[in-house]
Order: sequence, then structure tokens, then C-alpha cells
Amino acid sequence: MVSKTRDKLVEVARQLFMLKGVEHTTMNDIATASERGRRTIYTYFKSKRDIYNAVVERESELVISRLREVVNSDLPPDRKLRQYLYVRFDILSQPEARQRTRHDRYLSGIFGRDTRKGERIYMLALSKEADLIRALLQSGVDEGVFDAAQAKRLPLFLQQIRLSTIMLHPVSAEEEHHILQQLIEFIVTGITTSPS
Repeated sequence: MVSKTRDKLVEVARQLFMLKGVEHTTMNDIATASERGRRTIYTYFKSKRDIYNAVVERESELVISRLREVVNSDLPPDRKLRQYLYVRFDILSQPEARQRTRHDRYLSGIFGRDTRKGERIYMLALSKEADLIRALLQSGVDEGVFDAAQAKRLPLFLQQIRLSTIMLHPVSAEEEHHILQQLIEFIVTGITTSPS
């Protein structure tokens, strides 16, 4: 019951933040929309900032959960890395409009024009992703599939790359898929140890 109530409050706050913006949402708004009293809200959260932080945590978890599933799978390291990269680029690419990433669209949906607030979700997701990719790469190094030096370089490279920045001009979905396959093969081949 405790976590259900807390989850409902976080979801209601997320929806209100999206609708009205963080600055224009009050604790009373959250209480009314959640059909709970202010006392109930203060049982779980000390302030609107605490609710905001809970929304940030939850949303970053949603962004990263698909990647976590891949890392926790039983695939061999090289196939796991390929799948991880496909999922990652799927999360960060937006085929409909090359000029904006899904990340940007997502943040503007939740936080309106104030993407500085939404940037916290992205930064938290990136820090969680860094832990995931390191674990994936380390397991590949431990199994002798990945070169340790290259595995150390890859996380920084991935933080800097978005598929939308690679696509300098509009391409068809088929061309995008082909480019993505080539990029992923380039990355996986570059990190994989040479057979002896």
C-alpha cells in the first residue's frame, strides 16, 4: 500500500509537471489530482523538490530499464553488446525529425521549455548507463572476448555519440538501419579481441 500511494503521487506529479510545468505545480495541485490530502503527500515527501527528485529518478529508470534487460540477458558478450547498442540508438534516435533527439522531445514533453530541469533525468540516466556498459564490457573482457584497452575507451565514446548527429541529411528507414548496422559492427569489431 505504501509504495502504491507513493507511486501514484509520483505519477500524478509527473503528469502535472508535464501539463503545467514544475514551477507552476503546487503541492495542493498534486494533492487534489491524486485525491489525497496534503498530509498524505507530506508523509512521503518533504517538499515539491522531493517529489520532483522522485519523478527524475523514476523517469531515468524508465529510460535505462531496456538497457538493463540486455545487460542482464544470457547472450554472449559480443551479441549482448550488439543488442545493447541497437537498443541504445533506438532510445536516442528519432526517425521523424533528425534535428531533435528523442531525449530532447521527451524532456520538452515533461518540462516544457525548461529543459535544464529535464537534463537531470538525462544525466542520471547517463550515470546509470555508464555502470551498465562497464559491467557488460568487463564481462566480455573477463571472458576474453573484448580487448581491455578498447573496452576502457568505449563508454566515453558512447556518451558522446547520438545517431541523430551521425545522420547529416535525411535518409530512409532502410538506409538508417543499414548505417546503424555498420556503426554497430564497427564498434563491436573494434573492441573484440582477435582470434589467436
